[in-house]
Amino acid sequence: MASDNNCAPNSFPVSVKEKIVCVDAYEFPNISGEKPRNMVSQNSAAMLCESAGKHLCSIDEWQAACKGDKNQKYPYGNSYNQTKCATDLRTAKEPLRSGFSEHCRSWFGMYDMSGNLWEWTSSPARDGLFLVAGGAWNTQNASSCTETKFSFYPQNEYPFVGFRCCK
Repeated sequence: MASDNNCAPNSFPVSVKEKIVCVDAYEFPNISGEKPRNMVSQNSAAMLCESAGKHLCSIDEWQAACKGDKNQKYPYGNSYNQTKCATDLRTAKEPLRSGFSEHCRSWFGMYDMSGNLWEWTSSPARDGLFLVAGGAWNTQNASSCTETKFSFYPQNEYPFVGFRCCK
C-alpha cells in the first residue's frame, strides 16, 4: 500500500465524500488469520469500535472501501466469481478466518468485504433497524459492495453478522 498511509496498522485510507477515513483491513478484531467476531449486537459492535478508539463504519465508508477507486460491484471486479471470496459455502456454520482468501481483497486493501460475514454499520435504515453490508458465507452473488439489508434488529446477535471499524 501507499507509503503515505497515516492510518494505524491493518487500516488503510479511503476517500469518503472529500474526507479521508481509515478503514480496518479485516473484520473485527482486525487481525489476519483470526476468527472474526460474530454473535454481537449492533450496539456492542459500536462500543467495541469505540473502545479501540474508532467508530463503527457508516454505510458510505464501508461501500467506498469495498468498491475501490473504480467503483466496482465486488471488491475484486464487476463480475461475481464464487472462488474469490467466502460467498458460496452453503454447509458452513461459521465464518472463515480473516484474510483466508488472498483474492478477496478490495483495491484499498480491505479483506472479506464480500461474503464471510454481513457487517453491521452505524447507518440507520428505518424503524430502529440498521444497515448491514456485504453478504455472508452463503449469500453467493448477493455478496456485493452494494448489497445491504435493513431487516436486522440491532439488539440481536447473529452467527452470520460481524463488523468492521473505521477512524
